[in-house]
Amino acid sequence: MPPVAHRRLPSIAAATAGRSLFVNAGLLCGTVIVFFGAIEIGLRLVGVGGILKTPPIYRKSDDPSLSYQLKPNLREVAFRSTVVTDRRGLRSDEIHPGKPSIAILGDSIAFGYGLENDQILSARLNALLDKKFNVVNAAAPGYGLSQEAAMYKNGIEVLHPSSLILVFHWNDLTDTEPSVLDDEGNLHPPGWTPDQVQCHPIEDGAMGLIPGRCWLDLHSALYRTLKKVIAARTEQNNLHRQEDEYRQNAFGDDITDAQLRTYERTLAAFVRTLPRSMNMLFVIWPEKRLHIESAQKLREIAERLDFRALNLYEVFGNRAESLSWDTVHPSAKTVEEAAGVIKAALEEWKLLP
Repeated sequence: MPPVAHRRLPSIAAATAGRSLFVNAGLLCGTVIVFFGAIEIGLRLVGVGGILKTPPIYRKSDDPSLSYQLKPNLREVAFRSTVVTDRRGLRSDEIHPGKPSIAILGDSIAFGYGLENDQILSARLNALLDKKFNVVNAAAPGYGLSQEAAMYKNGIEVLHPSSLILVFHWNDLTDTEPSVLDDEGNLHPPGWTPDQVQCHPIEDGAMGLIPGRCWLDLHSALYRTLKKVIAARTEQNNLHRQEDEYRQNAFGDDITDAQLRTYERTLAAFVRTLPRSMNMLFVIWPEKRLHIESAQKLREIAERLDFRALNLYEVFGNRAESLSWDTVHPSAKTVEEAAGVIKAALEEWKLLP
């Protein structure tokens, strides 16, 4: 064979190897794209990590101060549970005309975030009271005191409840304006307008190196699912450490007197709209921070306005068991125990209808 042919063999082999490497890389990229694409489609089909940030359980309210409320006659999977509402849009049993009513106002805690209808506070309390009353759950995720007052005026006052339970959580002192519900059913922070694009990608660790993070956060079910999983694991890993830190610094508090005064004015305005004969219970729900001084001030505010005040820190401290995938909202066990304490308080203080 001529010498020139021998010289060409290595170049032919190199070209063949290059083409093979290129094909293999293309096949690998294609496999990765198909793999993650299949996961993306699967997540969308089962409704996990969907593009909608908010489950389709809300409708806009005619009252701007209320902003949004639960849809009536609802049966919808939301927050890893099934949310069922009555014809009034309340997450409780239909009203029985022959029974006196107890109304519960609050946010996602009283609403029963992550719990089934038979596990939420109103249902547990109703069962403990042998279903002698209409225990009406008028709470909804994200509600602050102004919205709770508007909800009472719009949907509860007509029921003429004899007793009122106001479930307080500490974000009530900071969330003073209602969230905004857009035309697609998504909730946005106060002041949001349709021209605002809001993405909240992960900026730390390996996830923070992914290009196009904002686009993925707005459009990818897989990215949103990964973000939720990472956030939940991080919160769970930090939970007990944070509880210990707050117990060691028991008098550290981020609540200001100005916030408490604003809350007192709003609460006083609400109380003035209620019948003087109303039995009123103010329930302070515990969180990781102990709020020792501000909880006492809050109790005094409630009692000045003729509430009886029940501080659940005295039962749970700052270690109330939360959902296994959420460090804020109470587990079914915690709600059941709290319902027993609330029932005892209603009976001891003669606040039942």
